[in-house]
Amino acid sequence: MAKTGKEPSPFGRVLRQIRLEKGLTIKQLAFACGMQDLAIQRLETAESTNPKLETLARLATALGLSPGELVDLVLTHPPTDPL
Repeated sequence: MAKTGKEPSPFGRVLRQIRLEKGLTIKQLAFACGMQDLAIQRLETAESTNPKLETLARLATALGLSPGELVDLVLTHPPTDPL
């Protein structure tokens, strides 16, 4: 993962953790969402910190969650991996 000098946002850290728990690569998740893999990487590494609602919906669906569940995970379950 590219280092940006910034800490990943809580959303980026949770997104990465869920993606890894599901056994998906960035490329696989991007394909499932119909997004570019660079967009996923930017979300995970804090280069992009405010995903649009449509992006949240695509990510949630690809991860087997509802958008609300994804947001709830970000708000209530801080990631455990130390990046």
